Amino acid sequence: MVSDEEDPDADRAPTSYDRLADRATSGEEGWESPWATNPLQQYYSWPATTSLLPDIDGKRVLDAGCGIGDHVEWLLDEGAGVVGVDASERAVEVAHDRFGERATFHCADLTDGLGFAADSGFDVVLSHLVLDHVETWQPVFEAFQRVLEPGGVVVFSIVHPMHYYRQYETVTDYWTRTPVELAWEDAPVTSYHRPVSDVVEAVIETGFRLGTLDEPRPPAAYVEEAPPEWGGDERPQVLCVRARTTAAAD
Repeated sequence: MVSDEEDPDADRAPTSYDRLADRATSGEEGWESPWATNPLQQYYSWPATTSLLPDIDGKRVLDAGCGIGDHVEWLLDEGAGVVGVDASERAVEVAHDRFGERATFHCADLTDGLGFAADSGFDVVLSHLVLDHVETWQPVFEAFQRVLEPGGVVVFSIVHPMHYYRQYETVTDYWTRTPVELAWEDAPVTSYHRPVSDVVEAVIETGFRLGTLDEPRPPAAYVEEAPPEWGGDERPQVLCVRARTTAAAD
């Protein structure tokens, strides 16, 4: 199932991700899906992020920022009932073509309240390397809080702030939220550097209880295949977080 058509007045980001979705499914030599197939995601960020998940067998999972559905099959194989949401209409179309008989997909911006989802409709929200591209997190986490059942879990990962601080000349002050323009060939997108304190505040101020804040060390498989400019193993490249809503009895 696909629903919630993309707003025709949406800004540049969905258009760029539409292009990325087309490129990822084109079969073009040398082009990889930005959602799953590069060394950072295969060997590092995805294993580190999913290590924070609870048992999802039989659970209702929202894949927040699902892209073309690269992680949906893994979630299904773990026994989850999966709903995916993404701001890119084209990415959602591709995800539906791949997994529409086993999962449900919606085209919506995470900052718009997740209107397709019922209150307490999910046990788990997973967002893997997505929130980097969202400037203001409060409406996102307020929506996560609403759609999660009491005691529900949110697990998310972002590019580690130290990566942006060390890698991009435009980030001159670690403590200031700063846009970073990522030149992904013909699909430029904006990401945001933010200090770790901003991450923690966004979680706590929307009523979540912070459980885990992990800075995983880059594994050897990632270091061997990643371009040297990505930083090797000298610093963390991703930040992974697990938090939960307040249980009904709390």
